[in-house]
Amino acid sequence: RAVHMICSDCLPIVSFAAQSLNRLLHNIMFLILVVAVFAFQVCECLQLGSSHSSPPRNCYHAHLLGSKVSGIYEIDLRDGQGSFPVWCDMTTDGGGWTVF
Repeated sequence: RAVHMICSDCLPIVSFAAQSLNRLLHNIMFLILVVAVFAFQVCECLQLGSSHSSPPRNCYHAHLLGSKVSGIYEIDLRDGQGSFPVWCDMTTDGGGWTVF
């Protein structure tokens, strides 16, 4: 009976500790997600900006590679004429539109 009373007295402390642990785990999972998204964006920039990789064939190809921001992109039609800058609309109707 004495053990039961000690445990019931500790219940608010245990409950508070459990809630604190739950918040801590939630914050850690959120930070892991943020780091993963940041790492993906860095890899995407390195992939598209690397001299070792060729530019996308068109804006749709850039969109498939993960580019989601409208702006000027270097594309290469693989026609032997080299790459050139174009405006890519990455938001209208799902994105990936080459605008001339």
